[in-house]
Amino acid sequence: MRQLLKFTSALILACGVAQAQATTTPIAPDTWYEFNVDSLSAASGGLEWIDLNGTVAGNAPSQSFTFTIANGFFGSLTVVDRGFAGDTYSVRNGSSLLGTTNAVTQFELSAAPFEFDADLALANASFSKAVFTLSEGTYSISGSLLQSVLDGTAPLNATLGSLQLNVSPIPETSSLAMFMAGIALMGAVTRRRT
Repeated sequence: MRQLLKFTSALILACGVAQAQATTTPIAPDTWYEFNVDSLSAASGGLEWIDLNGTVAGNAPSQSFTFTIANGFFGSLTVVDRGFAGDTYSVRNGSSLLGTTNAVTQFELSAAPFEFDADLALANASFSKAVFTLSEGTYSISGSLLQSVLDGTAPLNATLGSLQLNVSPIPETSSLAMFMAGIALMGAVTRRRT
């Protein structure tokens, strides 16, 4: 009976630790949110996005970002590498792959451009980035490191990045039809002039 009690206690403790090793951050539109990757700090020892602010006993929990896009709206999710250029990421919604950031040169740490500001990193071609168009619904976004800047011949496997959500109303069908008709009319006038 004592062994069963010890086993049950250990199982309950393990479940509590597993739950404590994940951070979910609700996000608001038009704000940059930071994520980190560090295989030495991650509770799992892996390359998933982690929350260094949630570190307990040297172990950083995995990080996901949640939001809902309301009916009649669509979202644009931007993910960008920051810190040292040369990193790329896979981006997931729950267990489904949304995609990856674009391919970039894999730099040696000593030669890698550095940028801490997300907007400036977004404008710099040395930093990987991706924009995902999302329809209405609830999302739980996470990711992992695919390519890391090199420290000698080994990947550094420690970096940071940012993501930002922008939400816009879906254009009404009549407005879209008028816009398309205007474009067609401008095309016809341009052809006549040439």
